[in-house]
Amino acid sequence: MTGNTLGIIDLGTNTALLIIGQINSFGEITILTDQYAMVRLGNGVDSTRRINSQAMDRACEQLKTYAKTAELFGVTNLTAWGTSAVRDAINKEELIKQVYSTSRINLRVLEALDEAKFTYFGATYGLKLPNRLVVIDIGGGSTEIACGTKREIIHKQSINIGALRLSEQYKFNDLTDDSQVKEIRSKILRLMNNINPPQKNDSLIAVSGTALTIAALATGCRHIFDPILHGRYIKASFVKHCFEKYSHMTPEQLSNIPAIGPDRSHIIVAGIFILDTFLTHNAFDGFIASMGGVRYGLLEDLIHSA
Repeated sequence: MTGNTLGIIDLGTNTALLIIGQINSFGEITILTDQYAMVRLGNGVDSTRRINSQAMDRACEQLKTYAKTAELFGVTNLTAWGTSAVRDAINKEELIKQVYSTSRINLRVLEALDEAKFTYFGATYGLKLPNRLVVIDIGGGSTEIACGTKREIIHKQSINIGALRLSEQYKFNDLTDDSQVKEIRSKILRLMNNINPPQKNDSLIAVSGTALTIAALATGCRHIFDPILHGRYIKASFVKHCFEKYSHMTPEQLSNIPAIGPDRSHIIVAGIFILDTFLTHNAFDGFIASMGGVRYGLLEDLIHSA
């Protein structure tokens, strides 16, 4: 599809992301824009199984803005995908209809294992790849984990634990003793029980706001989408340090830290805890932060399959 301009919208539990790209005559993808907005579509979905009307309105308004952006870039094919919150919601059809009526965008539901697959290939965009790798994407409602080689996925899994879901179930700054932390960690590990153990020389790539926030905290960046974070290696010991440092802070205190801010102050500790649990359990020394993710994988698939 040389010369055509294509776009992907990733409507997640916390965020809505837009990526627009082209493919040139050499088969290379040029990213024209990569945008991010916090919509919190999944607020309360874990307990109610419904997307509330305010969250639905926020998402529709953002997708309407993205539709206008796509038009300005001359996008010929704009595809939108909903992930964990949309999968879980019993009123997803209401959202799909409202999205179409406000922006003329057809919102599709991305199945969990497909999300893991596209995240795996999208996470590696622009990175020098090791022979074997593991990719983890800690979203708001779910966590996708896949392992394999440069060219194929050997194992993939999606589990219903994410930064927003876990933060709605537990208030980390209210926990009074270590036994409660151990209980939550055990719960996460039970959900991760079916994941194939990584091999000794596997490298870990982590995408999502959690991983980029940790990378920003480690480097002193004020914004999590600073390009210098892409490919940055972060030690597991720093992730543990972040949990120990920030788990006792209130959301109001966390919101004053530039790399976290008000958008992530209520969910970042839960996300850090999930990543720390995965790193510790699988004896990873650290992870490579990636600004890629499912939208990059979906874009590449759309370009090369069209």
